[in-house]
Amino acid sequence: MSQLIPLLHRTQWRPAALMLEQQRLDILLDVLDATSIWKAPNNVAHILLEILEILSLASFTHVPLCEVKLSTGRTGLGLILETASLSTDVSTIISALKVLVNMSSLEVELANTDGNYSTMINVPNHRKHVWEYIRNNDGIRTLIGLLRSANGPRTDTIRLLVCRILIGLAQDPGLNQILRAVDIPIILSDLFKEPLNSEQASEFKSFKEVALRLIGMVTGRADHIWEARDNVMVRLEKAAIVANTNITYNDNELHRLIYDHLKSRGLHETAEALQRESAHMAKQELHFPISLDNIVTSYLRHQHRECMNPITTLPPVSLLKPHKCYVPPPSTTSNLITRLRQREMGDSRFSRHINAKHLDRKYIYGRFRYVGAFRDEEAGSITCNRFCPRTGRLYLGTDYGDLLVFKNPEMIESRTNDLSESSTRYSLNRHITGLCPSNDGKLLLSWFGETFGIGQNSCVKLYHTDKLDADQCMNEWPGIKNALFSHQGQMIVGTNQKETIVWDVDTAKSIAVLTDHIIDFHDQSTNIACFDPYDELVLSDGVLWDIRNPENVIHRFDRFSRSGATGVFHPNGNEIIIDSEVWDVRTFGLLRTVPYLKNTRSITFSPNNDVMYAIYHNNNNNNHSKKNLLFDDVNDKNRQRNMFRTIDAVSYQPLATIDLEREVNDLSPFPNGNFVAVVMEDAQADSSTCRLYEIGRKKRGDDDEYDSDSMSDDDDDSEDDSEDEDESFSDESDELDDLDDLSEGGWEELMFDDFERNRDNEDDEDDDEDNWVDENEEEEGVGWVDQNVVGVVNNDNVNDGDDDEWMTDDEEDVS
Repeated sequence: MSQLIPLLHRTQWRPAALMLEQQRLDILLDVLDATSIWKAPNNVAHILLEILEILSLASFTHVPLCEVKLSTGRTGLGLILETASLSTDVSTIISALKVLVNMSSLEVELANTDGNYSTMINVPNHRKHVWEYIRNNDGIRTLIGLLRSANGPRTDTIRLLVCRILIGLAQDPGLNQILRAVDIPIILSDLFKEPLNSEQASEFKSFKEVALRLIGMVTGRADHIWEARDNVMVRLEKAAIVANTNITYNDNELHRLIYDHLKSRGLHETAEALQRESAHMAKQELHFPISLDNIVTSYLRHQHRECMNPITTLPPVSLLKPHKCYVPPPSTTSNLITRLRQREMGDSRFSRHINAKHLDRKYIYGRFRYVGAFRDEEAGSITCNRFCPRTGRLYLGTDYGDLLVFKNPEMIESRTNDLSESSTRYSLNRHITGLCPSNDGKLLLSWFGETFGIGQNSCVKLYHTDKLDADQCMNEWPGIKNALFSHQGQMIVGTNQKETIVWDVDTAKSIAVLTDHIIDFHDQSTNIACFDPYDELVLSDGVLWDIRNPENVIHRFDRFSRSGATGVFHPNGNEIIIDSEVWDVRTFGLLRTVPYLKNTRSITFSPNNDVMYAIYHNNNNNNHSKKNLLFDDVNDKNRQRNMFRTIDAVSYQPLATIDLEREVNDLSPFPNGNFVAVVMEDAQADSSTCRLYEIGRKKRGDDDEYDSDSMSDDDDDSEDDSEDEDESFSDESDELDDLDDLSEGGWEELMFDDFERNRDNEDDEDDDEDNWVDENEEEEGVGWVDQNVVGVVNNDNVNDGDDDEWMTDDEEDVS
């Protein structure tokens, strides 16, 4: 059979050609597609895939297998990938992977019969076409999921086949870069450490050999791949043997190497003297495979490898003392008070260092103090919230169809618990699923969900913020699930099940209809399209469009999440974030993966664009939650939906994880950056409320954990239900005491003067902005004021790093 494979691959095999001519391939794939609907025995799908495996040996069948459209809307390749990822039968999974091996990497294996995969081969166009279809059908995500989560008696066989497929994909430079960015070498190295079952020793050995070839291709270090062959214990044993070995060598060979080295450097007389004094040195010219220079270089390179932080450009290395790369001292301190003093004294080494700003953000956005919770029983359960970027109004939507508006943001800033006087209720008569105010505060988009009882479909309506009654909408778009304004407020982009549409705000006419027929089978129920910062590009379901040329797709980004490909543009305009992957808009390369963003439902940037708030998918509402042990950990998803995270938008490092112990549905930061409103489930009620948290403050006396008491329950307020008005802002007395008496604990407020200030002035000098500080407290050294820090400083809790740095008495006297 092995001798027939090359022949079938390169010739027009007549039986396969007849199947294509008579459209039997379409029938075969339709039957395979129907096996999941019929709940047919597993061996039916297994037999069908074995037939496809034989057919796929002929290379001319690969493109038809990719492009054939089935009655359900899938493509042939998409069906094979889905079978490999969702089937519960191991034999079916293996058969599906064998088909993919023939389509993606068989040609590569035939061209490298010696097992050397370090060089790229000349790939025909039809092979590139197959690779592109694998990417468009989320093939990389499927294959990585199988690598990570395959389990059972034939785990190593599945991983072996996946590695063979990835070896074929790695021939493409773009895919090679993506595999390197998603840490395929690290994933495979971790798999080598798993306990070895003696019954699967041969399968594991075969998998490891192929995996090492893949690592060599992805890293470009095929010559050094032997370093990864052994596990840690084997390497330690070998190192111990080497350390105890007595090394001897021939003196005459050393003299000869020195002689050749002297001659090569022009020291002929010295070389001749060495030859005369060395009685046994051969007179004739000898050519050694190695030189003294190579030996010394190898010795120094070994020393360089032992450095903790090796660098690529080195000054001349000394042969007389051990080599060590320079280790720079810490560029900043982890102590907040010390950083603020250095910044105030104008020490530019610390005041403008990126790590110092990261530590500031970590201190501020790792502390959230509960202020109060808004509820209105007559208005129903709150489903969504949004602050208006310009006016600071808070909009709340409910499942009863009421829109609640707080028009007086000063009352939020004053931390009063009575917001009923500043709120207005509007009846929109339908379940509100989302809200989007325009940046100028004049318009509001409201998303309405499907109402099955009365047959209403989803739709989006446009309102003027001065006319928010149900019968006063300016425009309505039926069938649209969600919509967002452009940054300039002149366009709206919305999505339905199949299309992404861009409208003009003034005329309500369609500007562009964006439809990608290649991936139109993707479920877009969770997709939210968005504009780039310049309002020229649109990202929808992982596909990038230019609205000036809506007929052509700019790029399709790989999808690594089963929860959808909803993405956002980074405010810098150069990056796109889709789930945990960060892509370069200019090169379409994968820049990094951020594990803390995995399974995100939405990402919201702070007003200064330096921090991201991430909330996560609810596993119960995930359309891709079909039971399959090969993919995401359900327990981790259940934990994620009860929290939100803050992440540094500059370095993508995590700042804090805030576990609220109940499901988080929506989140919106206040325009001045001092507060965040979170829509979350009630503790013991089938409803949701909107809770307000102040950024940069923690509950007094509870420095080691978040304000879990005030975050965790609403039932303490149940006894006060009789006193609640229709719109009440519930609060706890100890929280109000903390907020009213700021001076007792030595608290100082470090906040921006005006939430409408220019967002681009983040790096301006600290003295350029006005700030207030209590004179008495300043003399006592209670707090330090800094414009780049929004929050509070307490001398009882100023160390946000691992180092224990405290102020001395002399330091406290410095103001």
